[in-house]
Amino acid sequence: MRRKIAVVGAGALGGAVAEGLYLKGQDVMVYDTSAERRLDMEGKGISVADEMDEALAHGEIVFWALKPHIVLSVIETNSDKLSGKLCCSLAACVDLELLKKNASDARWTRAMTNICASVCKAFTGYSLSAEVTEKDKEFLREVLSCIGLAREVSEGDLDGITGISGSGPAYVFTILESFIQGGLASGLKADVSFEAAAMTLIGSAELALRGGEHPAAYKDRVCTPAGTTIDALRVIESGGLRTSIIEAVVTASEKGRSGSRALREKLSGR
Repeated sequence: MRRKIAVVGAGALGGAVAEGLYLKGQDVMVYDTSAERRLDMEGKGISVADEMDEALAHGEIVFWALKPHIVLSVIETNSDKLSGKLCCSLAACVDLELLKKNASDARWTRAMTNICASVCKAFTGYSLSAEVTEKDKEFLREVLSCIGLAREVSEGDLDGITGISGSGPAYVFTILESFIQGGLASGLKADVSFEAAAMTLIGSAELALRGGEHPAAYKDRVCTPAGTTIDALRVIESGGLRTSIIEAVVTASEKGRSGSRALREKLSGR
């Protein structure tokens, strides 16, 4: 079903969400204070509001894709226009209680997604406030499913999802870049190395999602006794790649939690 959706903020994340929703045929209107970002959205065929009020009036749901340190003040300034409105914050660190405090008459949800939304391949975890109805819940799930796989989680889980989904594309692009450089070092041309690396990442993830087995099971199927793969895995393990990725996820997750605590302390000190 075609829905009217407003996206406030057209930076990396907000722009990606707007692109993905537009790609799926949704009626998207974006508002951003940056003229450059507005032109970028218009160039992709997405409607752009000249004023915040226009976007807020347009959306059956409003996605707030602003930085954590400014989202609350912008919401508070526009709170009178959000009465009865279904809203979804995409900001890390800002919890539902704070959102509700700054616009108490809106029905609040939170979601953590990533820039893969632009190609409708994001994972999005979302949480709901007590005021959200069953109809709202189904509406949000329907909209978020346009940009990939969406799953309702507890609000406490959103920090962990930040560490994997929110920050994860950067880890994957680093791995992709390493694959490409390895291909170049092995004598492949750059375009061949890139395509081989990218499709290997896509195919492996798709296989694991659809097959439903633990990734280790698929890994073992690629390995043969005394073969090329097991020797390569020895190098990966000795380099600490597995531990590095685990620690990266934990670090990003904890940064989200500590950011939330710091924001609350700052606001309580006003």
